[in-house]
Formats: sequence, C-alpha cells, structure tokens
Amino acid sequence: MSDINKIPGIKRKDLQKCIKCGEGVANNKQMTFFIVEQKYMVLNIGAVQQRHGLEIYFGGGQAGAALAEVMGTDEDLAKELSNNKVFVCLDCSYNLTIFGIAEIATEQEKPVTKTS
Repeated sequence: MSDINKIPGIKRKDLQKCIKCGEGVANNKQMTFFIVEQKYMVLNIGAVQQRHGLEIYFGGGQAGAALAEVMGTDEDLAKELSNNKVFVCLDCSYNLTIFGIAEIATEQEKPVTKTS
C-alpha cells in the first residue's frame, strides 16, 4: 500500500452499514473493514453424475477428464441459491462466521446483490 491513490476504491454512495451491528463501517475509529461477497451454491447432481460418467467412459484420470471436457456438454455443475454482498466492520469481523453472515442477511431479508 505504498500509494493509496493507486488502489481501487469505492464511493460514499456505495458504502453500507455493518450487517451485524448496524453502525457505519468506520465506527470506533477503525480504518479498515470487510466487504464480504457470499454465494450459497448447490451441486447439480445430474450434471455431476453425467460428467463423471463421461470421464470414466474415456478412461478416467487426467486424460479422461480432458476428453470429457471436450466431448461433453458444458453444463453448470453447481447452481447459485443466493448471493449476498455485505459490509462488516472490523470489530464485528472478529466473531462473525460465514454462517452468521448468511443468517443475519436472511433475517434482514437483504435483497440479492448480483456481483458479476
């Protein structure tokens, strides 16, 4: 962090309050905070089984996987169930787990924020 002006940043309008304590992310005069992007995914079992079967059909191992990649469909092996982008102040980050973030976001019925 030799030149702070060269680091990508965010504008004031894009700042949010801490998802846990509800205060600004700079509360208690902290200079740093976290932006946590959390995606909750589920495996597409049918697609996983299809890809694995094709890999085995082509002999397994790296060669089988490479052939299955070329010869098979490019179906998604996992699907996104939810996607949250939340701010966490430094104080709250010390005792907040990934599951805690998901629980709080669900309780607050936070709207889904697409990150890509």
